[in-house]
Amino acid sequence: MKRPSLGITPRKIHEASRLDEIRSAISRRYNNEEIIPTDWIEEYNELIIRYNKEEIISTYWIEEYNELIIKNV
Repeated sequence: MKRPSLGITPRKIHEASRLDEIRSAISRRYNNEEIIPTDWIEEYNELIIRYNKEEIISTYWIEEYNELIIKNV
């Protein structure tokens, strides 16, 4: 039986990953006393609002999902 081709990352996992990425980037800029682009802050705020409403999946689940993808490739 042929397995279906790999699809796309679920939106909640993508958004949780993006939120972690933005947090890290903002933190690096802040710690280096560099200007933080306002679009980063706006996107962070949008994701946080969505996170609080929908409870975006945690980093733990992102790692579990990625391991599952690797095993199925």
